Amino acid sequence: MTTAPIPVHAVLLAAGSSTRFGAENKLLALVEGQPLVARTASRLLATNVSGVVAVVAAGAEGEAVAAALNGYPVQIAVNPHASRGIGASIACGASALADTSAGIMIIPGDMPSLDPALLNRLIAAFQADRSDKIVHPVTQAGEQRNPVIWPAWARPDLLQLDDAKGGKKLLAQHLSRTLTLAASHDGVFEDIDTRDDLERFANREA
Repeated sequence: MTTAPIPVHAVLLAAGSSTRFGAENKLLALVEGQPLVARTASRLLATNVSGVVAVVAAGAEGEAVAAALNGYPVQIAVNPHASRGIGASIACGASALADTSAGIMIIPGDMPSLDPALLNRLIAAFQADRSDKIVHPVTQAGEQRNPVIWPAWARPDLLQLDDAKGGKKLLAQHLSRTLTLAASHDGVFEDIDTRDDLERFANREA
């Protein structure tokens, strides 16, 4: 009897303050007519993930980000401690996932070039390795990039994250239990932090 592969659920991080972008929340900036967070979500939903939880901040700004995701099949989780940093948002998203045996893909909401094919490769590698190893992509130079898929055994540690460092320290502690895949090109890791980033992306797409 063939055992069904362990599912992978995604936590879309969308609770950041985006202070480097200016007064506007970068996740609401339009990219080809879509709010950035919606563009990232639509690409994420085109993969083999079994579900998506989007973590937003409490308050009006978080409500605006959640509204930008209206019409997408994502669960919204409100993080009342978003100011503590990305770690608190990872913990919030992980705690919102009902399936405690699933893999957890952590992905920032500001990646407009997200490649569904790469994400499916990561998911397939995770499932092929008995869903026991941490899986993430690397650049052509071998540098770690997002998203990261965490096995169920890492869930308790993810729930303890509570600062701006996110999962980097945790990842460093488990290098022997990590599997990496190289992307076909580094452009898939592009993110938007500043208005200059957004302008460069728009000009590249033109």
